[in-house]
Amino acid sequence: MSMELMVKAIKIKVGNPLRNLVLLELSYNANDQGECRLSYQHIADRCEMSHRSVIRHIKALEMSGFLKVNKRKSTNTDKQNASNLFTLTLEKGRKNTAQRNGQ
Repeated sequence: MSMELMVKAIKIKVGNPLRNLVLLELSYNANDQGECRLSYQHIADRCEMSHRSVIRHIKALEMSGFLKVNKRKSTNTDKQNASNLFTLTLEKGRKNTAQRNGQ
């Protein structure tokens, strides 16, 4: 857990309270390099929202520059997805948001 990332994430306005909750959950689980490996379902369970909602919020956060998603495949023969690798890029997202808002 990176307390520094959590503090930064708390201060960021992403335009949607549920999206902010997803960002906080990711920052809570991230290491000091901003990386965490979670499944969409784990995030959905922790944030008490649907799997599909989590996917939408993560896509929006990714489009805004707040994170990068590396979708990983499992090595099992059942072809299930492994947990995703999320890398938080909060400063990039903050700059993108400021530019869009004309600041």
